[in-house]
Amino acid sequence: MDHFVRVADIPAAEFGDELAVMDLKSGAYLTFNRTAAELWSLLEVPRPLEALVRELAARYPAVEPDRCRSEVEALLAQLVGMGVVERRGG
Repeated sequence: MDHFVRVADIPAAEFGDELAVMDLKSGAYLTFNRTAAELWSLLEVPRPLEALVRELAARYPAVEPDRCRSEVEALLAQLVGMGVVERRGG
């Protein structure tokens, strides 16, 4: 099972409910909303997709599970593509 984890030493700074993270490929800062910032926090340690979806779905019970999963998958794909999150085979 694949796990996802933040790349070590990625510059990030909190601004209220938002988080700015540096895109290592472009050198630009990305601004995350509160939900994306919560996902970023969960990625401090390697976690499988299912655990990430379960945790966020528990925090946001009004969001349908399928929608939560698709949004987490999309954000993870974006973060992996930017080089700030690693996908590790389990």
